[in-house]
Amino acid sequence: MKKEELKNKDDKIKFFYYQVTDIWKRFCEEHATLFNLTCDEYTHLLKTDMDKLEETIDKKSKTIDRINVLDNLRSEIIDELNIHLKNSDEVKKQYKIEKVQNVSELLSLMENFEKNLEEKYLNNFNNLLINIIEKIQNQNKKNHIFINKAIHSLSEIKGSIEGKKNYETYTKKGVTTYKVNNVVKKSSDDLGRNFVKPS
Repeated sequence: MKKEELKNKDDKIKFFYYQVTDIWKRFCEEHATLFNLTCDEYTHLLKTDMDKLEETIDKKSKTIDRINVLDNLRSEIIDELNIHLKNSDEVKKQYKIEKVQNVSELLSLMENFEKNLEEKYLNNFNNLLINIIEKIQNQNKKNHIFINKAIHSLSEIKGSIEGKKNYETYTKKGVTTYKVNNVVKKSSDDLGRNFVKPS
């Protein structure tokens, strides 16, 4: 193959690299927005501000929709990249890949190209994205714990108003079941002997 043709093939990979980098940058921006909204959601839960909570949930939904659009764009780039790989044995040989089948392989190919660059833009964005996603997951756990505690408290209040006595029942494996006036609400007979503690 002529040097000029090989350069054109490399330019095509370079084009894909900057497309992927741009998407990762936008992923970071949208996930940062999602993280901030998830924190806002927790604040509104603490303050029981239902109007602002509803507004925040709507904003989160729209942000997730935008993230899904970026996911689709990423899939389209993978499809285009695979067409390029199919038509270029030299590029497959150079980057040691036959076909990009998932995001991990996409990153691997792009990082291989990135080795020759001074600035590792994609790598930096990917590390940032992982960090933001971990923060979102941790904040979501806090939100869910708060919601579960609130539901449990409402259940206890409802039970006391109706004159019912609630019991938390722990199985041998630590699974919680509930009894209301000695009626089991969640059965775990197959998990072993129960230990009962009045709530």
